[in-house]
Order: sequence, then structure tokens, then C-alpha cells
Amino acid sequence: GNVSSQWQMLAAETIGGINRILWRFNTTKQTHFWNLDGNWKWQSSSPLIDPNSKDGYTLESDFNLDCNNDSIIGSPYTTVEGGGNATLLRRSDGNAFVQVGTTIHTVASPYGADAGNASSAWQMISAESIAGVNKILWRYNPTKQTHFWTLDASWKWQSSSPLIDPNSKAGFALESEFEIDCNNDSIIGSPYSPVEERGNASLLRRSDSNAVVQTGGTIHAISSPYGAAVGNSTAQWQMLAAESVAGVNKILWRYNPTKQLHFWNLDTSWKWLSSSSLIDPSSAEGLALQNSFGVDSTLPFG
Repeated sequence: GNVSSQWQMLAAETIGGINRILWRFNTTKQTHFWNLDGNWKWQSSSPLIDPNSKDGYTLESDFNLDCNNDSIIGSPYTTVEGGGNATLLRRSDGNAFVQVGTTIHTVASPYGADAGNASSAWQMISAESIAGVNKILWRYNPTKQTHFWTLDASWKWQSSSPLIDPNSKAGFALESEFEIDCNNDSIIGSPYSPVEERGNASLLRRSDSNAVVQTGGTIHAISSPYGAAVGNSTAQWQMLAAESVAGVNKILWRYNPTKQLHFWNLDTSWKWLSSSSLIDPSSAEGLALQNSFGVDSTLPFG
């Protein structure tokens, strides 16, 4: 055959020990191949293959031939991120595409669809369908903040989020949704586990066992000359709760050998200012403390 015929043989190759002949169906420009025996006698045929699909690019690489006339042998895409249910691809011109199954979708947006890289201001880092909604995750490299696009079923842009602190509750949620470590702390999702979440402040345990306090969307590191390990019921000292009481930031402790209570007063940045004496939990002061923090100090707590 030739380019004016309906079917055109393009190449012959032994691939993985199997003799094959590659064809092009010129009417639609689709590719097709034959499998042949050791004497090059026909055994079976493939279905028609989109030359711009993953299978089409594989055929180009197998036969070392540019079948779709894009001046590239094999895939013009490199994988940016391939976890989850969608694969984010960067084309050789820098534009972004998303592959779902064997289908490759063009990413369309009024802002352009350059996948970017670590040296650019904006960098696409992941694509995912989350609860049925297509999203693309970005990092704004000057500040390391994250940002995402919401897209329709054809991966066309619909809306954008504000910039998000990657070390905030919303930032950790994005890491979990996209299954990617955005803040380079080697942890996907929140590095914190809740100790106590009632009231106007949440006491959290960091992965290294140090305490942090979350108020709204802000996470504050606890700073103290005595250290900031949360402890547990087997430790001598154990943090039970954090709260802003009458405008003063406080952390409630239990001294486990005697079950007595103790609290810290902290400044607006949750840095230690002063400490109380040990307090009998059954005394009027102890009961008032428990009421202020909304906890029952007789509970085991961790």
C-alpha cells in the first residue's frame, strides 16, 4: 500500500520475540498491527488504535516510527504525577494534559495550561477526581502555598481556590485528597493527631510528640523553657487541653503520679509566660479548671 490507499503497511519488526507488521488505516489515520509466526505468516490482528493514545505511542516506540507525524517517536508526554485515578502529563511544549484510563484530556483554562516546574512561579503538581469533581493542584513556588482548580468533566477550568498554607488544616486536607506531600515534610496529610478539640482551641500532638494548638485555621507551636511534649497517661506530665480562658491562653496539665492538675499561662503566640502550682482536681479550684477547659481530668487521655 501507499498513502493513497486505504490500508498502508508502515513497518515490520520482531518485538518481544513476536513478528509484527504495522499498518495505517489512511481513511482515519488509525494504526493497526498483525501478529505473525516464525515464517511471517499471519496469526492475528489488532483492533484499530488511535495513534495519539497511550497504545499508539507504544507502537511508535516498538516500531521506532513516527506514525502520527508529530516529529516525535513515542509519547510526547512525560508524567508529572501518576498516583490516584488521574495522571497529570506534561507535553513536550510544556502544556498540561490529564490521562484517565486510556483517554488523554486537554486541560483548558483562561489562564493557560502550562504544567510549570520548580523554577516557575506556578507549578502544577497533581490531577485528581475527588468526590466526582475534577481538580488540579498547584504550588505557588515563591511562597510554597498551594492552590487548586476545579474543572468540568472535560477538564475545562471552572473556578480557582485562594492560596492555601500547606501547613494548615486545609493544606493537610489537600495533601490527603491528592495523595501528595506538598510541604516536603515526608508526611502525606496532617502530621498532627487530636488530643482535645473542644472549645475555642484544639490541642494537637505533632508526629514528634510535641504539642501545637490550632485556633481557627492557624496552628501555633508551643514554646516553653520546659519543653512541649504532650505526654500520655504513662508519662509523668501530660497535657490535657488548651483553651483561651477570659482572653488568656492556657494549657491544662495533669501530674500523673498524683493526678494533680497544673496549668500554663501563655501569650498570644502560645509562648509560655508562667505556671501554676499543683492543684487538687477535687478542690474548688480544680473543679473550676476542669469546667473552664471542658474536660474531666479523671479520664485516661491517651
